[in-house]
Amino acid sequence: MDRRDLLKSAVMMGGAVLAGGKAIMAENTPPQTRFKLKYAIQSDWFMKLPAMEDWMQRIHDAGFRAVENNLVRTLQPDELRRYAHKLEQLGLAHGIFLVNRGVDAGAGVVNSKEHVAFIEEVHATIETAKVLGNKHVTITTGNELPGMTRGQMTANVIEGLKRGGELLAKAGLIGVVEPLNVKVNHPGYFCVYSDEAYAIMKAVDNPHIKILFDIYHQQISEGNLIDNIRRCWDEIGYFQFADVPGRHEPWTGEINYRNVFKAIHDKQRETGQDHFVGAELTPQKGNTPEGMQALFEAIRRADDFEI
Repeated sequence: MDRRDLLKSAVMMGGAVLAGGKAIMAENTPPQTRFKLKYAIQSDWFMKLPAMEDWMQRIHDAGFRAVENNLVRTLQPDELRRYAHKLEQLGLAHGIFLVNRGVDAGAGVVNSKEHVAFIEEVHATIETAKVLGNKHVTITTGNELPGMTRGQMTANVIEGLKRGGELLAKAGLIGVVEPLNVKVNHPGYFCVYSDEAYAIMKAVDNPHIKILFDIYHQQISEGNLIDNIRRCWDEIGYFQFADVPGRHEPWTGEINYRNVFKAIHDKQRETGQDHFVGAELTPQKGNTPEGMQALFEAIRRADDFEI
């Protein structure tokens, strides 16, 4: 789903799924499964409580350890506290939420004139993370600027990330910068390729600024997934996934997720890391009990690799 449409669709679905939340809870779920990776399932499909809480319960009951929510900063303060309480109650870790809507003009890092607004978003992000207790937050760069060279834009991105990274480091947070594809979802976006993101990370030189390697976007942009993950490994802080085409669950498209997840697991075991691997997607059968069950089963199948 395009991030521009994410908020709109989540709010619309939240009001319509309150009854559906009960159906989700009523459906039989398999016993808890020990997954090999730390998969984070989106909780922002249902942004109205208690439907979101019911969905989080279902995620927990299916054996997952974590959720992520791009839209958590849209929650009212009392809703945020209630959301955080549900996480604690279920023992769920929380992955990312958005720092800035850099896919829209206003608070990106490509345009130096937007850096003040970007830093304001970083400050607001830190306050939200204090309530939520998470460690990773997503940064989007913004779009290319007409009349500016690639080198000039890159310099602006590095400077903005350095400034934001200093604040995130003091707060104990890690900003993960997300390359996005321009062929299908985000025409005009600045940061597209993993090697360019890697070079920017080296220039920023802050362990609190890393890459969000979204497997869906990188398959569309460049392919060669496993080699690129290995090449960029030391600067990757977070993963997300969906299949191509369609942005649905694994096994609905062309990516062999069992092989990709095994490659991630092997590198984690080699380096002692434990990345979140976020399911930023829409089930092929929609946000229905059947679609969600299909998502869970697809992840189990992809997680079924030898170690």
